[in-house]
Amino acid sequence: MIYSFLKAYMFSKKAGSHVKKMAWISLVGIFVGSFSLVLVLSVMSGFNRSIESRLLKHEPHLVVKFNEDKSSVESLKKYFKPSDRLQMYESQDLILKSINGSLGGAEALGLEEEALKKTLGLYFDEEMISDILETMKKENGIVVGFEAANQIGAIIGDQLQVIKPESILSSLGEALSIKTVNVSGTLMTEQGDRDATLLIYLKGGLFGPESKSYESGLEVYLNDSQTYKKVQDELIKDGYEVESWKQRNSGMFLALKLEKLAMTLLLGLALLITSFSIMTLLILIVVQKQKDIGLLLSLGMPKYKVRLLFGGMGCLLALMGLSFGVGFGSLVAGLLKIFPLKIMPDMYADQHIPSDITVSMVLWIVLFCILVSVLSSIVPILKLSNVNLVAALKGNNKL
Repeated sequence: MIYSFLKAYMFSKKAGSHVKKMAWISLVGIFVGSFSLVLVLSVMSGFNRSIESRLLKHEPHLVVKFNEDKSSVESLKKYFKPSDRLQMYESQDLILKSINGSLGGAEALGLEEEALKKTLGLYFDEEMISDILETMKKENGIVVGFEAANQIGAIIGDQLQVIKPESILSSLGEALSIKTVNVSGTLMTEQGDRDATLLIYLKGGLFGPESKSYESGLEVYLNDSQTYKKVQDELIKDGYEVESWKQRNSGMFLALKLEKLAMTLLLGLALLITSFSIMTLLILIVVQKQKDIGLLLSLGMPKYKVRLLFGGMGCLLALMGLSFGVGFGSLVAGLLKIFPLKIMPDMYADQHIPSDITVSMVLWIVLFCILVSVLSSIVPILKLSNVNLVAALKGNNKL
C-alpha cells in the first residue's frame, strides 16, 4: 500500500510537476550520496591496505631493543617459530657530508652480512647484491636511500663523510667524530620519507655504543604477520622493550585514520543534507493532500496508521535511492578491487586506484542511511499529529 501511495503522490501525472521534480531530486541525491560514501571509503581503505602492504615489505614486524651481547638472541628464540626470520641490528643518527659540502641527515641501520643480503634482495638481483657487498667490504661502503643521495648530490662511487651529531656540539677545539665512507649503492623503498633518511651499512662499520643515538637489538620478521600482537604481548610481559611495525609508524596510521574519519563525516553530512529534501517533499505532500488525509480518517483509518503511511513513503523513497546507490557503489568498488585502474602519475609509489570493500563497511553505511531516512520522515509525521478531521476534509487544516 505504501508503494501505491508513493507512486500516486510523487511520480504520477497527478502529483504535480513541482512534487515530481522534488521526488526525483531526492531520489537521485540519496543515490549519489550513498554511492559516493561506499566508493570513497572503499578506495580509502584500499589505499590504507596498499600502504600497509608496502610497509610490511620493508619493516620488521617486531623490534626488540637491548644493549647486551648475542647471548640475548638465544634467550629470545623461544618466543618465535623456526620459520620466523631474526636478525641483529644496530642503529644511530648521523650527519652526511658530500664532497661538494652538502649536508643531510640519516637514520643509519647496521646489519650483519646475511641479514644485509636478505634486505638488499628485496630491491636488487643476486649479481648486483654481490657487487654491492664486495664494495662495502673493501671500501667501507654504505647503501643510501635514493632521496637522501639526491639531497646531497651523491652518486654511486662518491666518498661521503659521516659525522656524529653530538660531536658538533662539543667544546671549541675538540675534534669532530668523522668517518669516511663510499656510496656502494642507492635504493628506492617506495616510501619517500624513508628514502630521504635511509643509510645501511655492515654492522660494526661505523660508530659504536659511544654514539649517544646508538641502539641495538633484534629485528623480527614473522612468518605470519598477523600474530605480531600476541608475540609482542608475551615479550613485554617478560620485561623486554618491544615495538611493533604499527607503533613505529603510529603517526602515519593516525593521520590516515583522521583523514578517513574526516571524509566519512563530510560525505555523511552531505547525505544528511540531502535527506532534508525528503523532509521538505513530505511536508509539501501533507499540506497538499489534506482532503485525502481527512478522507482516510473518515473511512476509519487510525491516526497512527496515517502517520505510518506518510512516514513510510519517505523511508521507502530513501531506501530506493539507498539500494541503488549502495548496490552500484559496491559493484564499482568490487570491480576496482579485482581490476585496479592505473591512472595515478608516476610520482606516486602506487599508480593504481585500489579498493577494499568489506561486508561490515557496507552494513554500517546501510544502517546510517536507514537512520537518515527515518529522521527525514519524523517532522512530517509529527505534523500529522495535529490533523483535525473536519478541517482536513475542508482543506483548511493548520499544520
